[in-house]
Amino acid sequence: MQTIREFASDRLRESGEEEEMRRRHARQLVGVAEAAEPNLLQKDTTWLDRLEEEHDNIRAALQWSIDSGESEPGLWLAGYLWRFWQVRGHIGEGQAWVAELLSVPAAQARTLARAKALGSAGSLAYYHGDWTTVRAPYQEAFEIAEEVGDVRAQAEASYNLSFAEILDQNTPRAKELLHRSADLYSSIGEELSAAHANAGLSLAMATEGDFGGATRVLEDALRTFIDAGDLWGVAFASGQTAAFALRSGDYPATREAMLRSLTAADALEVWSWRAVAVEGFAATEVLDGDPEVGVRLAGAAEHMVELGGGSEPPPAIIMMEPALELAREKLPQDRIDALAAEGRAMDPMEAIALARSRG
Repeated sequence: MQTIREFASDRLRESGEEEEMRRRHARQLVGVAEAAEPNLLQKDTTWLDRLEEEHDNIRAALQWSIDSGESEPGLWLAGYLWRFWQVRGHIGEGQAWVAELLSVPAAQARTLARAKALGSAGSLAYYHGDWTTVRAPYQEAFEIAEEVGDVRAQAEASYNLSFAEILDQNTPRAKELLHRSADLYSSIGEELSAAHANAGLSLAMATEGDFGGATRVLEDALRTFIDAGDLWGVAFASGQTAAFALRSGDYPATREAMLRSLTAADALEVWSWRAVAVEGFAATEVLDGDPEVGVRLAGAAEHMVELGGGSEPPPAIIMMEPALELAREKLPQDRIDALAAEGRAMDPMEAIALARSRG
C-alpha cells in the first residue's frame, strides 16, 4: 500500500513543482549553514545541534545539487559545513560529499562557491591526516579568491594556504600569508578571524625560533578568543602556549595552559582536540612527574583520536615531541607498550579526569 508520503511525493512530481521545491529547500539550507558557520566553535552548541537534526535534509540537498547539475547550492553548503562535519565526527562523510560536488561539470566554474568548497576539501583532508593532499585545494581556492577579488575569500584562502606552507616547512611564505590574512580580516572588521590568523602567525614565528615574539602575539590572540567565547581559539592558543612553555622547561606554566586547552576542547566535545591536550599532559608527566601516568595518558590520547574519526595534528603544528618517544629515556619498551595499552583501554572520560588531576 502506498504511504501518504509517497502519494504526496508522486503528486508533487506530477505537478511539475518538485524541482522548484527541492531548489528552494537547498537554498534555505544554505542560509541555515551560512548563519551557523561563525557559531560552530562556541560553548553554546545550539547551531551544531540544529545541523545534526537537519543532517538528513542536508544530505538530500547535497544529493539534489549533484543530480540536478545545479552545483552552487551544494558547493556553498559543503563550504559552510566542514566545521560541523569535523567537530561532530563526520569527516569521512564530509570528504565524500565535497569530492563528489567538486567533480560535477557545472562546479568547474571558478566562482566563490567553488573556492569555499575547496577550502572545505583542504580542511577536511587536514583533519583526516591526509596532509599531502591539503595544498592542492587550498592553492586553487587562493587563486580563485585572487581572481574574483573578494576580500573575505582572500583572507580565508590566505589563512588556509599558510598551513600548507607550514606543513611543507616554507615558514617565510606562511608568515607572509598570515600577515596578509590578519590585515585583510581587520580591514573588514572581522577581528576574531584576524586573531586566528595571528595565532597561526605565532606558530610560524616559533618555528623560526622566535618564541618570545610568538608568545606575545599568542597572548593577544588568546585574550580575543576568551572575550569572544571562541572555544577553538582558546583550545588552540592555550595548547600552543603550553607547547612553548614545555620547550622552555616551565612545567607549571605548561600544566596551567594545557588545562585551559583541555577545558575548552572538552566543552566542545571534540575528541581530536581533547586528544592533543591529553597528549600534552602525557608529555609533561613523562618529563616532570610520573612517566607511567604519562604513558597511560598517551595511550588514552591515541584512543581519542580514533573516536574523532580523524588524525592527530602533525608535529609541525603541535610542536611537542610525542610522549611515547620521550618515555623511552625513562622506561623499558615492554613497560611502555603495556602502559600504553592500558591507556587505550581506559574509559576516555576517566582519562580526561586523570589528565585534569595532573594540572
